Amino acid sequence: MPTGLHGKILFAFFIMVGYTITMKIRNFLWSHNMIKLIPVLLIILFYPACSSGPVKKADSGKQEIIPTGDFIDVKTIEDFFRRCEKDINRAREVIIKRDLIKNLTHLQNMDSGGKKYYLLERENITGMIKAVTENTYHDFILINKSGTVIYTMKSDDLFGKNVRTTLKSTPLNRCYENRNSGIHLEDMSISESLGNIYAIFISTKVTGDNSFPGIFILQVGADKIAELLSKKTAVIGTDGRYRIIHDREKMLLDYPYADRITVGAGPENDRIYRFNLPGKGDIHYRFFKFKNLSWIIVSED
Repeated sequence: MPTGLHGKILFAFFIMVGYTITMKIRNFLWSHNMIKLIPVLLIILFYPACSSGPVKKADSGKQEIIPTGDFIDVKTIEDFFRRCEKDINRAREVIIKRDLIKNLTHLQNMDSGGKKYYLLERENITGMIKAVTENTYHDFILINKSGTVIYTMKSDDLFGKNVRTTLKSTPLNRCYENRNSGIHLEDMSISESLGNIYAIFISTKVTGDNSFPGIFILQVGADKIAELLSKKTAVIGTDGRYRIIHDREKMLLDYPYADRITVGAGPENDRIYRFNLPGKGDIHYRFFKFKNLSWIIVSED
């Protein structure tokens, strides 16, 4: 049976035309003593109108769950974060083995907070960390237990500042506050004091083998994740704002169809949802979660 207003009108039209034609044929058959053929002709006339047609796109006011299929963007993003997890754990082992937090804190104290001795060690430390990580990160940041930045790969302005005071409004402070949560992720943001780029931060507590405790942070630029997405795919947060999109002017702005996404339906990574926008086509979306990070991957037809 057809659905929708247009379908019902079309169906009624076929009924009326069919009825008119049937009556004329009936009268003809009756006058020629061929009345037994009427049931066969009725089946021929009405079967096409009642048979099911091709699968239609989702109605504009309707949301569907569709088979998983090959939604490569989710798998690719998950693999990316798995590599980051391995990288930060390998870097953590290097920091512990070399007792870098203790040594760098000692050098900073010797230099009364200056950079004289730190700069001598910086290149060597960067080389050790790069040797166990992939060439993916905008910066490496090491913070001691008091909250002081004692090493960065490239952000000179951060050195010697404290995440509990000077840098309190930055994601580094939130990484520090969540240091006992295992691997922690700070969602997409932009900060002038952190390179003025759109980035996420992945942090872990560094402790063990009687080494000085602290936290190590990977800064990942949005461009590295955007490289994993097709041109018609974007990432939005559960607050309805863009996190990753190829059009950088839309970063962190509101996704215009956020009200069509049922956040409570997730965060199952193996389900794809679909809704239709008149004149635009189908929109598919899927939930993504890694550690404390929750995203929604959105793709247009």
